[in-house]
Amino acid sequence: MKLNWVDARQSSLRHFYRQFIQLGDLVFDIGANAGEMAAVFLELGAAVLAVESQPMMAAALRQRFCNEKASEIIRIAAAPKAIEVIQIEVKQIALDSLIVRHGVPNFIKIDAEGYEREIIKTLTRRVSSLCFGAPIPHLDLALECLSDLAGRLGFTKFKYVMREDMNLLVSEWVDADGMEAILRRLPIRTLACDVFAR
Repeated sequence: MKLNWVDARQSSLRHFYRQFIQLGDLVFDIGANAGEMAAVFLELGAAVLAVESQPMMAAALRQRFCNEKASEIIRIAAAPKAIEVIQIEVKQIALDSLIVRHGVPNFIKIDAEGYEREIIKTLTRRVSSLCFGAPIPHLDLALECLSDLAGRLGFTKFKYVMREDMNLLVSEWVDADGMEAILRRLPIRTLACDVFAR
Protein backbone atom coordinates (compact mmCIF):
# COMPACT_ATOMS: atom_id res chain seq x y z
CA MET A 1 0.00 0.00 0.00
CA LYS A 2 1.37 3.40 -0.98
CA LEU A 3 1.71 5.93 1.83
CA ASN A 4 0.34 9.40 1.20
CA TRP A 5 2.24 12.52 2.20
CA VAL A 6 0.45 12.85 5.56
CA ASP A 7 1.15 9.22 6.50
CA ALA A 8 4.79 9.56 5.46
CA ARG A 9 5.19 12.74 7.53
CA GLN A 10 3.57 11.12 10.57
CA SER A 11 5.89 8.15 10.20
CA SER A 12 8.89 10.48 9.97
CA LEU A 13 7.75 12.41 13.04
CA ARG A 14 7.26 9.22 15.06
CA HIS A 15 10.74 8.07 14.14
CA PHE A 16 12.21 11.45 15.06
CA TYR A 17 10.49 11.89 18.43
CA ARG A 18 11.14 8.30 19.52
CA GLN A 19 14.58 9.50 20.65
CA PHE A 20 12.89 11.77 23.23
CA ILE A 21 9.66 9.97 24.12
CA GLN A 22 9.21 6.42 25.40
CA LEU A 23 6.15 4.29 26.10
CA GLY A 24 4.35 5.59 29.18
CA ASP A 25 6.03 9.01 29.25
CA LEU A 26 4.11 12.14 30.13
CA VAL A 27 4.33 14.86 27.48
CA PHE A 28 3.16 18.48 27.65
CA ASP A 29 2.23 19.86 24.21
CA ILE A 30 2.12 23.62 24.80
CA GLY A 31 0.57 25.33 21.81
CA ALA A 32 -0.99 22.14 20.47
CA ASN A 33 -2.67 23.87 17.52
CA ALA A 34 -4.48 21.27 15.37
CA GLY A 35 -2.93 18.38 17.27
CA GLU A 36 -0.44 17.02 14.75
CA MET A 37 2.28 16.63 17.35
CA ALA A 38 -0.10 15.44 20.07
CA ALA A 39 -1.17 12.65 17.72
CA VAL A 40 2.46 11.65 17.19
CA PHE A 41 3.12 11.63 20.93
CA LEU A 42 0.05 9.47 21.54
CA GLU A 43 1.13 7.05 18.81
CA LEU A 44 4.43 6.68 20.65
CA GLY A 45 2.51 5.55 23.73
CA ALA A 46 2.82 8.75 25.75
CA ALA A 47 0.19 10.36 27.94
CA VAL A 48 -0.35 13.83 26.48
CA LEU A 49 -1.51 17.06 28.06
CA ALA A 50 -2.35 19.35 25.13
CA VAL A 51 -2.59 23.05 25.95
CA GLU A 52 -4.19 25.41 23.46
CA SER A 53 -5.44 28.97 23.99
CA GLN A 54 -7.37 29.47 20.75
CA PRO A 55 -11.01 28.44 21.37
CA MET A 56 -11.67 26.98 17.92
CA MET A 57 -8.44 24.97 18.00
CA ALA A 58 -9.13 23.74 21.53
CA ALA A 59 -12.61 22.60 20.46
CA ALA A 60 -11.16 20.82 17.42
CA LEU A 61 -8.59 19.11 19.63
CA ARG A 62 -11.28 17.86 22.01
CA GLN A 63 -13.21 16.44 19.07
CA ARG A 64 -10.12 14.88 17.47
CA PHE A 65 -8.94 13.17 20.65
CA CYS A 66 -12.31 12.47 22.31
CA ASN A 67 -11.64 8.70 22.28
CA GLU A 68 -8.05 8.91 23.47
CA LYS A 69 -7.89 7.97 27.14
CA ALA A 70 -4.24 9.03 27.34
CA SER A 71 -4.92 12.62 26.31
CA GLU A 72 -6.28 15.68 28.06
CA ILE A 73 -7.05 18.94 26.30
CA ILE A 74 -7.16 22.19 28.22
CA ARG A 75 -7.77 25.68 26.93
CA ILE A 76 -5.39 27.93 28.78
CA ALA A 77 -2.46 30.18 28.14
CA ALA A 78 0.61 28.63 29.72
CA ALA A 79 2.20 31.97 30.54
CA PRO A 80 1.19 35.19 32.29
CA LYS A 81 -0.17 37.94 30.02
CA ALA A 82 0.54 35.90 26.91
CA ILE A 83 -2.92 36.29 25.44
CA GLU A 84 -3.58 39.99 25.92
CA VAL A 85 -2.18 40.90 22.50
CA ILE A 86 -4.68 38.77 20.62
CA GLN A 87 -7.54 39.83 22.91
CA ILE A 88 -8.92 36.44 23.82
CA GLU A 89 -10.17 35.96 27.35
CA VAL A 90 -8.58 32.77 28.61
CA LYS A 91 -7.36 31.42 31.91
CA GLN A 92 -3.60 31.56 32.32
CA ILE A 93 -1.40 29.08 34.14
CA ALA A 94 2.29 28.42 34.73
CA LEU A 95 4.13 25.29 33.68
CA ASP A 96 4.93 24.68 37.34
CA SER A 97 1.20 24.63 38.10
CA LEU A 98 0.62 22.12 35.31
CA ILE A 99 3.32 19.94 36.84
CA VAL A 100 1.65 20.12 40.26
CA ARG A 101 -1.68 19.09 38.72
CA HIS A 102 -0.54 16.50 36.21
CA GLY A 103 2.93 15.32 37.18
CA VAL A 104 6.46 15.93 35.92
CA PRO A 105 6.62 15.53 32.14
CA ASN A 106 9.40 13.63 30.44
CA PHE A 107 9.20 16.01 27.47
CA ILE A 108 7.72 19.45 26.86
CA LYS A 109 7.05 20.87 23.41
CA ILE A 110 6.56 24.65 23.36
CA ASP A 111 5.33 26.31 20.18
CA ALA A 112 3.62 29.55 21.13
CA GLU A 113 4.17 31.98 18.26
CA GLY A 114 6.66 34.23 19.99
CA TYR A 115 5.58 33.65 23.61
CA GLU A 116 8.03 30.81 24.24
CA ARG A 117 10.14 32.98 26.53
CA GLU A 118 7.16 33.91 28.71
CA ILE A 119 6.21 30.25 29.00
CA ILE A 120 9.71 29.05 29.82
CA LYS A 121 9.88 31.63 32.61
CA THR A 122 7.03 29.80 34.38
CA LEU A 123 9.13 26.63 34.68
CA THR A 124 11.35 26.48 37.77
CA ARG A 125 12.47 22.86 37.65
CA ARG A 126 14.43 20.99 35.08
CA VAL A 127 12.70 18.25 33.09
CA SER A 128 14.39 15.49 31.07
CA SER A 129 14.08 17.29 27.74
CA LEU A 130 12.11 19.95 25.95
CA CYS A 131 11.96 21.84 22.69
CA PHE A 132 10.90 25.37 21.85
CA GLY A 133 10.16 27.22 18.65
CA ALA A 134 12.96 29.65 17.81
CA PRO A 135 11.85 32.52 15.55
CA ILE A 136 14.98 33.42 13.59
CA PRO A 137 13.71 36.84 12.41
CA HIS A 138 13.32 37.66 16.13
CA LEU A 139 16.56 36.04 17.19
CA ASP A 140 16.74 37.90 20.50
CA LEU A 141 13.70 35.95 21.75
CA ALA A 142 15.28 32.62 20.85
CA LEU A 143 18.56 33.61 22.50
CA GLU A 144 16.74 34.66 25.69
CA CYS A 145 15.08 31.22 25.82
CA LEU A 146 18.43 29.53 25.28
CA SER A 147 20.12 31.61 27.98
CA ASP A 148 17.34 30.95 30.48
CA LEU A 149 17.36 27.20 29.87
CA ALA A 150 21.13 27.01 30.25
CA GLY A 151 21.56 29.49 33.09
CA ARG A 152 18.53 29.27 35.34
CA LEU A 153 17.38 25.71 34.60
CA GLY A 154 20.74 24.05 34.01
CA PHE A 155 20.24 22.48 30.59
CA THR A 156 23.65 21.66 29.12
CA LYS A 157 23.01 20.01 25.74
CA PHE A 158 21.31 21.51 22.70
CA LYS A 159 20.48 20.60 19.10
CA TYR A 160 18.14 22.07 16.53
CA VAL A 161 15.91 20.92 13.72
CA MET A 162 14.34 22.62 10.74
CA ARG A 163 10.63 21.87 10.95
CA GLU A 164 10.29 20.58 7.42
CA ASP A 165 13.36 18.38 7.65
CA MET A 166 12.92 16.72 11.07
CA ASN A 167 16.57 15.74 11.34
CA LEU A 168 18.72 17.02 14.17
CA LEU A 169 21.18 19.19 12.30
CA VAL A 170 24.29 18.90 14.41
CA SER A 171 25.94 15.52 14.82
CA GLU A 172 26.75 16.06 18.50
CA TRP A 173 24.91 17.90 21.21
CA VAL A 174 26.44 21.33 21.80
CA ASP A 175 26.50 23.64 24.80
CA ALA A 176 24.54 26.90 24.96
CA ASP A 177 27.36 28.94 23.41
CA GLY A 178 27.58 26.50 20.52
CA MET A 179 23.83 26.64 19.99
CA GLU A 180 23.85 30.43 20.07
CA ALA A 181 26.56 30.49 17.40
CA ILE A 182 24.48 28.16 15.23
CA LEU A 183 21.32 30.25 15.59
CA ARG A 184 23.20 33.45 14.76
CA ARG A 185 24.44 31.88 11.51
CA LEU A 186 21.00 30.83 10.28
CA PRO A 187 19.68 33.02 7.43
CA ILE A 188 16.64 35.12 8.28
CA ARG A 189 14.66 33.32 5.56
CA THR A 190 14.80 30.26 7.83
CA LEU A 191 11.88 31.86 9.73
CA ALA A 192 11.88 29.30 12.55
CA CYS A 193 13.48 26.17 13.83
CA ASP A 194 12.99 24.04 16.92
CA VAL A 195 15.71 23.95 19.57
CA PHE A 196 15.94 20.81 21.71
CA ALA A 197 17.43 20.90 25.18
CA ARG A 198 18.62 18.22 27.60
